[in-house]
Amino acid sequence: MFNKRQRWIPAYYRDIPLGCLLRTTQRSESMNSFFKRFENPRGTLVEFWLRFQSAMDQQRYTQKSLDRDSDLCLPVTKTMLHLEIHASTVYTHALFYEFQKQCVSSLNSCSAGDSSRDSTTRFLDVEDAILRTTYIVAFNPTTFDAKCSCKMFERKGYICKHIIWILSDFFTCGC
Repeated sequence: MFNKRQRWIPAYYRDIPLGCLLRTTQRSESMNSFFKRFENPRGTLVEFWLRFQSAMDQQRYTQKSLDRDSDLCLPVTKTMLHLEIHASTVYTHALFYEFQKQCVSSLNSCSAGDSSRDSTTRFLDVEDAILRTTYIVAFNPTTFDAKCSCKMFERKGYICKHIIWILSDFFTCGC
């Protein structure tokens, strides 16, 4: 049980939307180290403020340069999936590379299982060869709503390889 401790927190926050973004003491520790650079026991409030403003200007500059890079150049795609090509235009580079891992993994590890239909929703079992698990994807072709039982979108904010596999199959065969 102790060897699986890295999975404790994600399992606990599985049903909380974007729960993977929650941090424990890491955030407060990084804030403390950020502010320690500006404090001086003999310094004045004005000195602290000037150092703080300088650091904020540096962060703003870094953020603007990253935004400019995302706007001016598109990342290289690894698959010919229309979904990946579209994601390269709307996601930031960092988020796109996380999404791209899911795209590549969907082609390498997912396969079809059983399927059933509701009045408007298709329920498909997607077998994940890497994780050796079957996930249920609910897909509504009229509204393009999709939900997966792995709940990656709810936790991390981008769709999982199981949904990508269903969507790529849907758009390829024209179902």
